[in-house]
Amino acid sequence: MNTDARVTFHSPYTAVTPAMAKPSPGVGSDYRIAFLDAASKPFDGSKTYKVTMPPNPPGANFWAFTLYDTQTRSMLQTDQPLPSIDSIQNDPKLNDNGSIDVFFALEAPEGWESNWVQTIPGKSWFTILRMYGPEEEWLNGDYVPGEITLVEYFRQHDLRFGHPVNFDLRRVGVTGRSRQDGGLDVSAEFMMAIPILVWSLRPAFECPTPFLLASFRG
Repeated sequence: MNTDARVTFHSPYTAVTPAMAKPSPGVGSDYRIAFLDAASKPFDGSKTYKVTMPPNPPGANFWAFTLYDTQTRSMLQTDQPLPSIDSIQNDPKLNDNGSIDVFFALEAPEGWESNWVQTIPGKSWFTILRMYGPEEEWLNGDYVPGEITLVEYFRQHDLRFGHPVNFDLRRVGVTGRSRQDGGLDVSAEFMMAIPILVWSLRPAFECPTPFLLASFRG
């Protein structure tokens, strides 16, 4: 028995329905809970995070993200009517490939207001992704949402191509990794970050050439 999972589940919940205890395709709802970001750090209400849902989330009814206060386990109290986003009421914008980017931040990234849930500076949070009428692809684990990643971008209009620059300046550097022959390996992250840095500065120099972007995390 996974006792850690049971304790974790009963922290935000006080009851379990039959459909939650024994999931069946197309019936009830099924949950995924995230307490930490992709770097295994608690969520910070003053920062911006992004999660990408692959195309065609397998819910017969709808899906929804909701944010909760880690201290009270109640819904996060924000300026929004509800601290959540769902596939019906919000009508989130799709990427060209049909995937869906959802942002958790103090302010909505420009152009992504319908894909945004507000957070509060100085307040941590956790989120629950609910799939209502979960289909087999969700229940058997074939459909996997992306990890929730910290987003740091230089300017709002860096979102013009549909994706923010997932790039943390504090993590760029020559990370000395000694080899047996006495040499030093320069981190691949540092080398691959160079074109992203150049791309991010492109608007300042009115350079029209876009660069291929990549997301990095340790």
